Parts: sequence; structure tokens; C-alpha cells
Amino acid sequence: MKKILLVFMLVFSMNVFAAPQIEDGLIVQKLKQFGVNQKSIDLYKEAKMLPFSSSKFEETILKAIKADPKNYYALDDLGIYYRQIKNNPEKAIEYYKKSIAVNPKNPFPYNSMGIAYTYMNDFINAEKTFKQLIEAMPDHPEGYYGLTRVYLQNQEYNKALDSAEKAKTIYINLDENKYFEEATMKKQYLLDCELLISFSNYGLKNYQKVVDNFFDVLPELRKTRPEIINDFAGVAYTANQEIKKTDPKKFEENNKKFEKEKIVLGN
Repeated sequence: MKKILLVFMLVFSMNVFAAPQIEDGLIVQKLKQFGVNQKSIDLYKEAKMLPFSSSKFEETILKAIKADPKNYYALDDLGIYYRQIKNNPEKAIEYYKKSIAVNPKNPFPYNSMGIAYTYMNDFINAEKTFKQLIEAMPDHPEGYYGLTRVYLQNQEYNKALDSAEKAKTIYINLDENKYFEEATMKKQYLLDCELLISFSNYGLKNYQKVVDNFFDVLPELRKTRPEIINDFAGVAYTANQEIKKTDPKKFEENNKKFEKEKIVLGN
């Protein structure tokens, strides 16, 4: 069972944690309110116009930080650069920690640091980091979302389900003025939560819940997250194969739903 879940999680990890696209004006406004000087802001804006994978980006973002070490957005982005482009999660974590020290009420470095630890297979520190995010901002959903992934990796499926449900509830009730970055991706992130709920239920052998959840959210998946339909359908289809062992009649009922929706997986 763990092997199946890890395969699903590996595929799913390619689809999540994309940085939200937000207006430059909102970022500038937040940096100004935080007291970051104009030179640093201008350099940060200049860096954001450059290819993210370029050395020029790194050079310019470092200048923005030198101009004002309080520029926590620049610190966050430099951490992402070192993890994604330089494949150096240890260096990335250094900058995430600096960002948290500057602004402990900014959720992104906690989340990014937890992800970095996850990529290093350091699930102890990943769990600690996501719990720090929850403690700092209990009304932010990503701490619970991150914990879900850690618990799934550790086969702690009851904990995973509880955390995924909490992340979903918080996203539904998200303060969209306070967390405007997350609000731009709210529908997408809610569907990601649903997929993690299905992973958790699969681990708990709640196979029919996995199948039912897939069909419940399929219309919204098609509108909002078509790129994860195959991932979601894969875990639902595999759950139905487990149902076949104990309830052939229910298996056939589910199969008819797959056929009706033109979902074809496996043999």
C-alpha cells in the first residue's frame, strides 16, 4: 500500500506548491507598509522582470536584500531560487529562516522551508516547520496542508486525514483580504486538499469514500484543475480494484460511473 501511495504522491508533488501570481502593486504596497526602502523595492521589481533561472536574477535579488535586509519577499524568492534552480535546499533554508526572522507573520517561508525539508526527506524538521506555521498563523491553511503530506509519507493516515480536513475548512473560510495571495488560487488549492483527503482515505482503506470523493469533485476538477484529473482518477480507480475483492456488485456500480464519465485507467 505504501508503494502505491508514494507513486501517487510523487506524481502529485509535481502539481502543487506553485507560487501564486499576484499583482506587483500589492507586493510593493506590502513592502512599503513594512518599511522596506524604495531602492530595495525597485531592485526587487527589476529582478522579477528577469528570467527566474538566470544568474542575473540571483545577482539582482541579492542587491535588493543588500539595499534593505528587511525585504522579506526578496529573501523568500532567493530561497526558492536556490531550491528550484540551484538544487540546494540547505542554502534555501538559510534564506527562509532569515525571512522568518524579519517577518514571522509571513506564511511563505515557513511553507517553503517545510517543502525544502520534505525534498531532503527530513520529515522531522518538515513537521516542526509546518507546526510553526500553524502556531504563527492558525487561520492560514498551508501548515495543515504541509502536515498532511508529512503524515502520508509516514503512513500516519488518521493524522493525515485530520490535517487535510482542517486545511480544507480553513480554505473554505479563508480571510481573502488578509491572505490575498492564496485567495487567487483558492479553488485550485481546495481541490488539492480533496486529493490529499482521498490519499488519506485510501491509506485508511476507506475505498468507497475515495471513489465517491472523486465523482463528487469531478465537475469542478474539469473546470478548475484538469491537470490533476488523472492523479485523482488513478487513486479512485485503484481504490475500486480493492472494492472488487470484497464487494463485486459495488465494484461494477463504480465501473459504470467511470465509463459514463469516460474515465479509462488500467486494464
